[in-house]
Amino acid sequence: MNAVARVFPDCKHRYCKRHLLANMAIAGYRGEKYKSFVDSAVYAYTEYDYNRAMDALKAFNTKAWKWLNYLGKEHFSRHAFSSRSRIDLVVNNLSEVFNNYIIEFRDKPIVTMLDKIRQKLMVRVNQKRDGGQQAMWEITTVVVGILEVEKKYARYCNAYQSGVGLWEILGSERQYEVNLFSRTCGCNKWQLTGIPCKHAVTAIFATKERPEDYVDEYFRKEAYLRAYAPVIYPVPGEHDWTTTDSPDIDPPKFTK
Repeated sequence: MNAVARVFPDCKHRYCKRHLLANMAIAGYRGEKYKSFVDSAVYAYTEYDYNRAMDALKAFNTKAWKWLNYLGKEHFSRHAFSSRSRIDLVVNNLSEVFNNYIIEFRDKPIVTMLDKIRQKLMVRVNQKRDGGQQAMWEITTVVVGILEVEKKYARYCNAYQSGVGLWEILGSERQYEVNLFSRTCGCNKWQLTGIPCKHAVTAIFATKERPEDYVDEYFRKEAYLRAYAPVIYPVPGEHDWTTTDSPDIDPPKFTK
């Protein structure tokens, strides 16, 4: 974790919920009861829900509350995450998937490992680039699926207009303000994910517009093509490497 902070000082750093729970168990706070408190704090989209979860944990065990609170809410609770990355993930599944993707090369010597990873990524990026150019969608299919779920739940919400682009949305239990111009909702989900939440969808439908038009540009075809536009170039074999006067780098010596 310290290496990330040094190399990417401006990068936001989130903690994986699964590893957080494992470390919490090592500290002596384990069991379904603690997991329920952590889940509520981690998945909280608003400060109100976060505070409720933390207060419940504090009432149950003050020491456990101090342990979790010391970590810093910006590292593990959705409500405190930066909206810049447009993602609400609280687990590191992305890195686990990549580790599995390169697992066949991980036990190779360092140069061989890196070259094989480069080669595999070179092919994958090219496939993604070609696929994106031929794709007929304008919004990524995963996001379309998420948006359809929000549309489904929007039917249970009621919209009350305050002004142009300003709406008060009453859900089954809570009431939030939606601003279509700033693309924000009081539940904080829209800001964090870049995908209109059910409250925003309700307001958008009330204005007779399309929720798809309010999806963040991160998830559009143009952004997808930009992401895969850079080319990973072919590398010649060792027989074509440039010869230098530098001494050879020997592999490390192993001791039992």
